[in-house]
Order: sequence, then structure tokens, then C-alpha cells
Amino acid sequence: MDIRQLTCSAQRKFTVSIVKTENILDFKGWWTKFYKRDVISVNTKSRQILRNQKLHFLISHFMEFGYTTHQIGCVICHSFIQNMERVNTFELRNNRSVIPALPEKKAYNGPIPINIKKIEDLRRTLQYIPHTYKDYFVNNVENMSNKIANNDIE
Repeated sequence: MDIRQLTCSAQRKFTVSIVKTENILDFKGWWTKFYKRDVISVNTKSRQILRNQKLHFLISHFMEFGYTTHQIGCVICHSFIQNMERVNTFELRNNRSVIPALPEKKAYNGPIPINIKKIEDLRRTLQYIPHTYKDYFVNNVENMSNKIANNDIE
């Protein structure tokens, strides 16, 4: 079943949009205005807790995340899925009174150049592409590598 069939057979209807370069917003420059870079768990924030026992928000250390409108800007994290024993709350927002708006600045001003190493990888995979489509891919890979070689990225 391809994505179109899956979409049409879904219980609730939804829209799938193709993302274009101009639709990508600059979250990298935006988030630091509203959110903290280093967050310590509300549970271990107290001064009575030693520095080495404070729990920092590291996304790879948690398996389940929760968010509620009752605690805007806070994430409730669980070390294990459906684990109620070790629950940690992290207040991510810098300022509770400011409601963040989505960024307006675009992330890119035109096409994004492909890294030369990625083009080399694409060249190596051309041997696996069916003959019917091979010309299309060969032309695109060569066209992109020529643009990069000539520094002709728009």
C-alpha cells in the first residue's frame, strides 16, 4: 500500500503537503529567544540537592514525554514508557508570561546545495537504480555536481 492509498483509507481525513524550501522556518535561531539551553528538572532544582545529583534535560535519557495545557512550557518525562515512579518535570520556557509565536524568518534563501560527499554517495548508488529511471538520476546527479564545481548554486 502506498502513501496515497493509506491517506484515502484513513478514518479521519488529513492533508499531506509537500514541503518546499520556502516553507522551512528558522527554528534554530528562534528557539533560544523563548527556551532555555540547559534545563534542570524541577524535582532536582532545589539548593539542598548536590550539583552532581541534579538531573539535566537530555532527550536521549527519556522514553516518554508528556505535555499538558495546565503547565505551559513544561515537559513531563519518564525514564521508561508508562513508568509512574520516576517522573521528572522540566520547565523549558525562559519566561512564563511570554507566549512564543512561530518564527517568521525563513531558514533558507533558495535551493540548498548538496554536500559533495553526498553526491559521491549518490554516484555509487546509481548502479542499483533500475534502467528505466537511470537517465533521470544520472542527469540530476551530474547537473548538481557541475553546479557545485562551478559554484553556481542559486
